[in-house]
Amino acid sequence: MSTIYRGIGIGNTSVQAEAFRIAPRKSLPELAKTFPNVESEMVRYQEALAAFVRQLDAKSAQAQEQSVKEILYAQSVMAQDPELAEMVLQNVKEGWSAESAVQLGMQKFTQELLGASDEFGERVADLREIEYRIIQWLQGEVEEHQLPKTGEIIVVAEDLSPMETATFTDVVKGVVTEKGGPTSHTAIICRQLGIAAVVACTDAMKINNGTSLLVNPTLGTVEIDGTLNANEKPWWHQLPTQANPLAKVFANVGSVKDAQKVKSLNAQGASISSDIRDFFNTSREEFIYLSTVVNAKEVESDRARIGQLFNTKIKEADRDAVLKDFTNGQSAVMAKLRIVSGRYRLTTANEKVPITLVNDFESPVKVDLIFTPMNSRVVFPEYRQITLNAKSKTQVSVPIKTIAAGDTTVIASFQNGKGKVIGANGMLDISSTIISPAVTKFTTGAGVLLILAAVAQSVRRVRKGRKSEK
Repeated sequence: MSTIYRGIGIGNTSVQAEAFRIAPRKSLPELAKTFPNVESEMVRYQEALAAFVRQLDAKSAQAQEQSVKEILYAQSVMAQDPELAEMVLQNVKEGWSAESAVQLGMQKFTQELLGASDEFGERVADLREIEYRIIQWLQGEVEEHQLPKTGEIIVVAEDLSPMETATFTDVVKGVVTEKGGPTSHTAIICRQLGIAAVVACTDAMKINNGTSLLVNPTLGTVEIDGTLNANEKPWWHQLPTQANPLAKVFANVGSVKDAQKVKSLNAQGASISSDIRDFFNTSREEFIYLSTVVNAKEVESDRARIGQLFNTKIKEADRDAVLKDFTNGQSAVMAKLRIVSGRYRLTTANEKVPITLVNDFESPVKVDLIFTPMNSRVVFPEYRQITLNAKSKTQVSVPIKTIAAGDTTVIASFQNGKGKVIGANGMLDISSTIISPAVTKFTTGAGVLLILAAVAQSVRRVRKGRKSEK
């Protein structure tokens, strides 16, 4: 009797091939306080982060499926979250090594998602993937699994990250993972690629490399030495045919291509595209938050215009025009409360830079001014509940502390009293070139010597000229 493992099936067609087993990951290092030099340890972290981002970019370039590229991009954005960098910096200042600082920072992020619904709980895997990869780069132990270039295999793993599935080729006929769920990255990507899979498969890591496997996603089973039925058909082929549909068939239409596909399937209707619904929800939130600091009447008419997107009498082509017009109008409204972008060059560890804040509304506003650096090279203060007069431009002198030399992009944003971003952000490009007092003393001394040498040379030339005249 053959051994059968059970889990959650992804796909409709059974496959058979040999197992290609990927070993479980190594454990993360134990938390340790080493009391390192803060600056050098943060440089280690930034270098490891940069290497991980480059690794994501390289895998994204290899990925054939757009959804995989989008997932890798999302992970890149999450990894470069300035809040994470700030947590790492704070932990390093408390004496933790960079590896431990990353783990402690990630713990705070994951606590909010643990215990959530499966859909959000699965996102913890993203954070743990980022944590694991950055620590790998910190320790110089980067794992790369090379899949066979020929033949047919069924990948067996504890779980798979988007970076690992990005390199999938036609060689991969199936996937079996011990962890994961219906909304895990493995499940999502296997659906997109049309690869049969069984996830959340208990004891899957007991399967040996090279074992012949039969993966049946319909039953959610993985059978050792099972036999593939060449005449097997998808489950829906076994259902009786109805002369008349039991339910009306509708579809979401977000593009001309979608509309053409819906027409070919004889669908009986179409709904507003998910893109428009998402835009509506986002825009509505932005206006609600803006209304908490400005006179609600000033944004009331613009906020009301959003409803036009759901007018069923508007044709699809006209709806696109309404959406474009509204997008431009919304941007103009948000830009009434803005921070002017700029470029700054810093040459000392502590320096003040002028930043312009604009309020073009008819009423004064009270906001928080928050600066979010993209790395930990610079440190900014926070300004709570500052008042900007109506129709005003205010310049504030902001003190900046430079931790390490280099380039930094800083997002300057307004927030209401509850931490919600409002108005238009400003982008501050900062180039820090710290010159130590010793270097300053040396260059000043060298400059004096050069001047004295030039004077001496001039005197010699004058004397030589007088001698020639005699």
